[in-house]
Amino acid sequence: MDQGSANRAASAEAAIAKRHLKRIWNLPGTQLGVVSWPPTTHDGEFRTWHYWWQAHLLDCLVDAQVRDPQPDRITKITRQIRSHRLRNNGSWVNNYYDDMAWLALALERAGRLAGEERPNALKKLSEQFLNAWVPEDGGGIPWRKQDQFFNAPANGPAGIFLARYGDRLRRAQQMSDWIDETLIDPETHLVFDGIKAGSLVRAQYTYCQGAVIGLDVELLKQPVAQLHLRDSSAKSDPLRLTTGKDRPQVGDGPQYRYHLIQIGRLFCGMDEVDDLHDFLRISRNRVDPGLLPAVFIVCRYIHLAYQP
Repeated sequence: MDQGSANRAASAEAAIAKRHLKRIWNLPGTQLGVVSWPPTTHDGEFRTWHYWWQAHLLDCLVDAQVRDPQPDRITKITRQIRSHRLRNNGSWVNNYYDDMAWLALALERAGRLAGEERPNALKKLSEQFLNAWVPEDGGGIPWRKQDQFFNAPANGPAGIFLARYGDRLRRAQQMSDWIDETLIDPETHLVFDGIKAGSLVRAQYTYCQGAVIGLDVELLKQPVAQLHLRDSSAKSDPLRLTTGKDRPQVGDGPQYRYHLIQIGRLFCGMDEVDDLHDFLRISRNRVDPGLLPAVFIVCRYIHLAYQP
């Protein structure tokens, strides 16, 4: 990370720590993020706490530790994990599979990158995803328990976690296949939200695209899955590249340029690409004009997917 980005990350972390990190019910050795600023009394007492927001907060703490290892941040990570379970009535599990998937991803990274391992939690959460797989009902795994809405925001992050965890890669591939077969718009290659009681929910949210791109990239990083992803006709467009006219704007920076080069090598067959200038020069003649702007957009989506 360049120094400017590191400085901005440190400033953001300091602001979050000052405004939001607080003991839960004033108990020593605890910490969660207050969900509002300025905090209401209701939020300050953690009567509202948002399971999945806290999972993302844990992920950010792990990111910060990777960026700038500090003993006091390990303490914050430990307290965040402990307090998450405490506030969730002593359990790692709730009723929403997308919530649990984000927590599983954060806990896995906390163990692997920060040394704060919770193997029992990961086992418990993985069992939730495996047992929720119901192809006989049209899934996929559902959005929440006792529900018939099978959607991308649950299957995407759960699949990423299972691809990283133990010997669950095959189920992660099955989740990706289900998304391909069920939720991909054949005209735009964007991801529909889900299916409910057998009917397609045609909304196309950005978080659906990001989660599914993340799953595809995670599978692409797995040696066993590479051939499957590249050769399967169902995955002819493994990064769901949008060619629509309403495209989000993209930024720039060293990581962005790096991912752009990797995309050129992996998906456009441009093995000779070594820098951004090469990419732009070669792509003029080799990449479908409708695809090129989408390649830039995808680089923004996959920043986190390429991170450890």
